[in-house]
Amino acid sequence: MDERKTEVKVGAIFFKNEEALELSFDAAFQEINNLKLFELHFVTFKRYIPNDDSYVLQQLTCELISNGVAAIFGPTSKASNDIVALIANSTGIPHLQYDWNIETTIEQLQLNHRMSVNVAPTLTAISKAYWDIIKINYDWKTFTIFYRSEQGLTRLQDLMGIHTVNKDAIKLKRITDYSQDIRVLWKEAAEALHEQRFILDCDPQSLVDLLNTAKDFKLLGPFKQWFLTHLDSHSSSLKLIYNEQFKANITGVRLKLNDLNPYERRKTRITLIDVSPVNVKIVFF
Repeated sequence: MDERKTEVKVGAIFFKNEEALELSFDAAFQEINNLKLFELHFVTFKRYIPNDDSYVLQQLTCELISNGVAAIFGPTSKASNDIVALIANSTGIPHLQYDWNIETTIEQLQLNHRMSVNVAPTLTAISKAYWDIIKINYDWKTFTIFYRSEQGLTRLQDLMGIHTVNKDAIKLKRITDYSQDIRVLWKEAAEALHEQRFILDCDPQSLVDLLNTAKDFKLLGPFKQWFLTHLDSHSSSLKLIYNEQFKANITGVRLKLNDLNPYERRKTRITLIDVSPVNVKIVFF
């Protein structure tokens, strides 16, 4: 390292199965170091937690602080408690989160989380964006929402407001209610609901399996329209399920940084991309 540079230590906490997040973290700091900004050189200290254990999480956080880190990243919202935020608040160490979580109240921010910042878009912002796409851009008047968790419904709270007014136009189906046989869900959608428009809230890991099964009930045929709510849906292997039966229009949403220099601000823009052979429109916002 150039002796003229100031070394800045940064800590991060990952769960054992979060290799993709760890790779992104490493790549981000490698890029920042290559940019040679402000004569700083960032050194990362990573710690791993096998499960959601508040005691282990507390120990790892204190260990990072004892190593002199200037900030702590994580853990993800898999952690059921806010021990890292509490320790950061009491020690004055900046704490950065980067995934969806139930939003913290103003009282919590003022009391316990003054040093914590979540750089992920808020659930309120995401919900409003989905409303704009579904109701304003697409003008969907009827559709069925398939969701896996309560957090998924939180991301759709603006659309859920329509459901409370018109339950015939907006139908809800929880995926986990059909865990014994997911085919029952798609059979209902095809034969009982007679639906053409679907909103699917699920993680990228289960997306392909769900749509593969839905395909058997002709839910990916002509005139069918799907909207995928997870911001990482693009990381699934969606295009691998394409065949002659795949005629549906599938829209996904992804956050993308368009700037070569992450510190240079530009206007947000919407870009439509047609990815052949599968007609997938990805909206960047």
